Amino acid sequence: MPIEKHATRVYTRAMFECFYRELFRSGEFACIEDVVGGCFTVTYAHVSTDTESVRQNYSVMRNAEKTDYACVCRSFEHTGIPCRHVLKVLVHVGAVELPTGLVEKRWTINAREGAECFIPGYADAVSCGDNAASMHSLLHASAMELVGMGTTSRKAFEVAVEYVSHAKVAISMMTVDDPGRPDVHATSVPIDGSEKQLFDSSVAAPPRVRSRGRPKELRYKSPIESPGACKRSAQ
Repeated sequence: MPIEKHATRVYTRAMFECFYRELFRSGEFACIEDVVGGCFTVTYAHVSTDTESVRQNYSVMRNAEKTDYACVCRSFEHTGIPCRHVLKVLVHVGAVELPTGLVEKRWTINAREGAECFIPGYADAVSCGDNAASMHSLLHASAMELVGMGTTSRKAFEVAVEYVSHAKVAISMMTVDDPGRPDVHATSVPIDGSEKQLFDSSVAAPPRVRSRGRPKELRYKSPIESPGACKRSAQ
């Protein structure tokens, strides 16, 4: 149906699955529109043993611009996904797209549009200025993301090591006011691009030295360590 196709272009994959479940369950209901308009009554089409103990009638209100729908179940206010009762009304009126009032941006594929930075806590860390805890949290999150990206391939690993080495040299040669010690002050030293440390691919891990003697899995075990041998010897 049209609203299902529109939802595939709006929601993320995970949220579309939630939307599809609600749309599928909307087939259990029948919709009756009020004569005045703007109010709909959604009821179960067939009452069964599974539905006889739950609420049978749900009222859905629509504004004059037909952009906002409100159901008495309040499921949309709780989850951000249109409930099955509202979806039944949309199918009843022949809607081809989801109204703007029923689409939460945080569940859409364009949720990150307009965001300054995707790192969690970035805005709070910047607003805190020289707060050491905020800077530590932000750097830790960035470093963990860099580790994940740098281990995807050898080339990515070399690029990550190159830039981390350059950052270490730059920070070690520049001095800033210590947030924990305001009495310590110094000046900055310019960094030359030639001081950047490159990763030497010829450097390998040190050789592994094997211990002398018979390997543990092949050595002779005493009767205490081998209960079965004890039983055989006793027989």
